Amino acid sequence: MDAMPPLHAVEHVLAALRQDAAAPLAPVLEHSLEAWLPYYRVLPCVLGGNLWLAPQDRERCFYLFARASLHGIAETVRCVLGLPWSQAEFSHTRLLKEFPHLCTTYRLTGERQEVYAHLGALQTQIVEHDCPQAGAEGRPEARAHDTSHALLTQIEQYLRVVLRFLASNVEHYCVSNPTRSVQGVRQQRKETGDATQTRAGAAGGC
Repeated sequence: MDAMPPLHAVEHVLAALRQDAAAPLAPVLEHSLEAWLPYYRVLPCVLGGNLWLAPQDRERCFYLFARASLHGIAETVRCVLGLPWSQAEFSHTRLLKEFPHLCTTYRLTGERQEVYAHLGALQTQIVEHDCPQAGAEGRPEARAHDTSHALLTQIEQYLRVVLRFLASNVEHYCVSNPTRSVQGVRQQRKETGDATQTRAGAAGGC
């Protein structure tokens, strides 16, 4: 299953940023994308059994990387719009809560309803999802695997919509502190990576 969005979807956003007055923002967005794309790209490897995980550990690992991807996408939106969130405040959940207000305040255009619908669905199905404990009963492997594949498709669709949404709102990009934005993304990646290593050690390696 190839769930990766076409590379030109990302390049389209970057190309739009490199034009005219938005050109200085392109490096900031590139850094932001680089911070969470690795988590997104590893999701098919987790589902494909390439990491030698037990089924229950595979599911927990999938949700860990999926949440990291969603929070990273939220950080990208925060980064390019220059939103006044601290590092501790930005998240997928915060973006869902603030999105209607942001669209009104910044006069954002494009696929606003689609973005908001994906935000709500993924909040319920991934961010607020509680993975079963190791050895838990009542969670057949095949059903969990199918559910995770369906969620991966939803994340792909959300990413495509967000990229188009960002590309259609280039004129609103106003990164207030690019250095802090990039450092915040890198710190998030480090913290998530540390958490992943801790869980991997407990699960026998993820």
